[in-house]
Amino acid sequence: MDLNRSDDRIRSLIDKALRASGEVEVTGAIAELRTALKQHIQKIRDLAAAKLPLDQRRKTDRNTLETHKE
Repeated sequence: MDLNRSDDRIRSLIDKALRASGEVEVTGAIAELRTALKQHIQKIRDLAAAKLPLDQRRKTDRNTLETHKE
């Protein structure tokens, strides 16, 4: 998914969450939004890492793995 499509999807999900009327509908929209945001963030990380020199990429990957464990 390219970044523009990802941005559009996130905007759409925000709109969906704001228009939701019931708790179940809001919860579902927020869950979808959270997933879309995580995917978008990962895509941006991947793009940024691809621009780093190889030795810096390895160092960044290790730091990311250590600081972003869930």
